[in-house]
Amino acid sequence: MSDDLMRLVPRIKRARDFYLYDEKGNRILDLYLDGGKALCGHRPNGLSNVLKNTISRGLYAPYPSVYGKRLDKVLSGGFPRFRYRSVYRSLESFEKKAGGALLFDDPASGSPGGPNMIWRPFLPVPETPGLLLVRLPYPGNDAVAVLSGTKELPPSDLLSPVAEAGMVRSWFDLQITLKETDRNTWSRFDSTGHWARTGPYLKPLCPEEEYADLFRLYLENDILISPYYDQPSISAVDIKEGSLKKLMKASKG
Repeated sequence: MSDDLMRLVPRIKRARDFYLYDEKGNRILDLYLDGGKALCGHRPNGLSNVLKNTISRGLYAPYPSVYGKRLDKVLSGGFPRFRYRSVYRSLESFEKKAGGALLFDDPASGSPGGPNMIWRPFLPVPETPGLLLVRLPYPGNDAVAVLSGTKELPPSDLLSPVAEAGMVRSWFDLQITLKETDRNTWSRFDSTGHWARTGPYLKPLCPEEEYADLFRLYLENDILISPYYDQPSISAVDIKEGSLKKLMKASKG
């Protein structure tokens, strides 16, 4: 994360749906969404109850559990072309097991494509013979799934069943979001002159050296965009009228 830019953000007291609330009660529209992990909102439907119920069973420790099997079933059903599936506590953990850093092209960032691809919700599953990187929309969770259609993968990390149960729930929350989202609303960002859009994903049009100024401009209008130039901002699913007015104001800055 770009710490210098994130230090400009006021201290957050709470988060709900696609909004952050600072200590003074000001509401900030979040277009960063924790790098996409909060795509279903900062308090996804039912996630808290699933986590609470799993914790109540004492399943904190990273032992093999039924939730790992359920998570693999979810990935198998969601990405049937990929025969091999493993889940890691982080991308860095996978790369360490794989023997070094790997390049994953991101269609939402305008990369030209390659054998290893990132899948983002609302975008097609890439037709790739390489690896597919999937990060389920579970706020604050760094775990990733890596899928392959042709070769076996390093064994999954042993994760806490709490994290696995949360990822399973996040998958079902995502299916609801994919079904209920009005995709026509994404075009509201097209008139700002600041972004190239792929689905709900927003790539900055300005040069990298001007991006910090764009970040500040949006933040001054109570809108948080991605602190990374090479990671897309995301059109929130639900934007309130007051935030729309601020968005238009930022577009004229």
